[in-house]
Order: sequence, then structure tokens, then C-alpha cells
Amino acid sequence: MATDAVQLSFKFLSLPGELRNKIYRLVLRRKAVIGTSSVVERFKLSGQLLRTCRQIHDEGLSILYSENTFEIDIFNTEGLYGQTIYWLDALIRDLLYGDSTNHVRRLRIQVRYTEDHMLEPLRKTVRWLVRHLQELPSPGIEFLQLECKLDCENENEEIDWEDYDYEDFDGNKEECIGVLQTWLGRLRNVKEVIIEGDMPDEDANILQERLHTRTTRSEQMGEQPLADGEGKEEKETRATRALALTDLYEALERHVCGIRFCEYDVNRALLAVERDDADAFKAYRTAIIQRIRQRGEELMNDEVLQD
Repeated sequence: MATDAVQLSFKFLSLPGELRNKIYRLVLRRKAVIGTSSVVERFKLSGQLLRTCRQIHDEGLSILYSENTFEIDIFNTEGLYGQTIYWLDALIRDLLYGDSTNHVRRLRIQVRYTEDHMLEPLRKTVRWLVRHLQELPSPGIEFLQLECKLDCENENEEIDWEDYDYEDFDGNKEECIGVLQTWLGRLRNVKEVIIEGDMPDEDANILQERLHTRTTRSEQMGEQPLADGEGKEEKETRATRALALTDLYEALERHVCGIRFCEYDVNRALLAVERDDADAFKAYRTAIIQRIRQRGEELMNDEVLQD
């Protein structure tokens, strides 16, 4: 019996690497999208194979995470915001901060926006997710499928931005699209982008331009990006300027965070960025700086009078 057992044994690691990769793909890869809220479902893909030994674990890990598509569901339901962050946090810990850090490449994001709730939870979730995705090492996300279910109807045909009140306005479909273009558009060099659902073609094309663009820090500082043709150069320049504008807003937000008398103008500056209105953003930033200087002078005068 012992002799038969020896004869039936098979040394998997003796196979050529190409054959081992084919076996890994048969076991670990699936055509269907993997729901990221189900940790158990994700581990069913690997079974016990990756736990056999360190070499098999290292060889199969990249196939498990880079050749499967993981799904993220983002929605603006206020009461479920914490639950959304909970599942996304589990995804980030599991996919982006473990052994798989260098391998995640494919994501499917489903955005559901309803008119019954505020836009802010969706904005916070998208920004939070993008910040973590930007930490992925090169080449980062290579495939992104975005499905938009935007059932919010804009009651106003045109928004009067001069009288726009951030705190009283619940948001609309136009604003939701601006949020997706601005913050998802911070991801760069995504080779394949699929946008489906309710986003108009013109807006989808703008988001695709930004996701496809190769952007370096020197280009953000004002140098012309390299391009093969004039049309492509114009698109990349527009996308680069949009990225630089969001960088400026985030720097502003960090510096004035917690200053209550600046909150109104900061919120309006955010809306200007999401409308890709650089002039309006600069005006609100200038107003914030003037408020801070004025407040500083008032405090200095108070101290002088007290002395």
C-alpha cells in the first residue's frame, strides 16, 4: 500500500511555471464579478490552494487579485453610510493593505443615487475610496467599470449658482455627476474604462478622458503633457488642469479644516471644483484668505486694547 501511495503522489511544483499558471487560473479566476461585501465568497475562490505553501501562495496571489474583478456598491442613503464605509473598510484592509497590495487591478463600481437623501454621503464615500486607490503602487487600477443609477430628478432646469445655498440644497443628478467626474477622475492611467447607466454620453466622455490620462507631478505643475496628436494633447491638458484644481481644493481644505467662519466659502469652493469652474474656486479661496487675515487683525487689535 505504501508503494502505491508513493506512485500516486504528484509533485505540483515540478510542473513548468506556464502549466502551474493555467491551473491557478482554472481554480482562482472566475468570469462573474466578485461582491466585495462578501469576504466568505472571496475566499471560496482560493480554497486551501494558496495555503499549501509559501511558493504556491506567492505564485497564485497575483492571479487571484489581478485577474478577478471586484465590485463596490456606493450609495447615498444617509442611514446606510456607516454600513457602506464598513464594507469598504473591509475591502481596503483585505485587498489593499495585505499581501495583495501589488496585485489589485480590476474594479467594478456601482453608484446608486436617490433623490430621497443627501448627496454628501456619496461624495464622502467616493473621495475616501479614491484616496486609498491612489496609494496602490504602479500601475494601479487598469480596468474600471462604472455603473450609474442616478434616479434623482433636478427640479430646477438651471441652477442659479450665485444664490446657491450649500446647506439647504439636497443635490441633484447634475451635481452627482460632477462628484463622480471630479473625484473618480483623480485616478489616472486606467487602460480600460466602461461607463454604463444614467450618465449622459458627454459627461461619460469627460470622465473617461480623465481616467485614461497619464499625469505626472511635473505636468500638474504646468508643463505640457506629451501626446501623439493635437486632439489628445488638448484632452490631456484639460484633464491635468482638473486634477490640479482638486489638488488645490484639498490643500485649502486641509489648512482651514475646523475654522467655522470659513465653512460656507469652503463648501462653495468645493462645488466650484466639482463644476470645473477654476475662476469661481479662486474667488472663494481669495475670500477665505481675506476672512482669515481679517480675523487675525481683529484678534491682534483686541490684544492691543487689552494691554
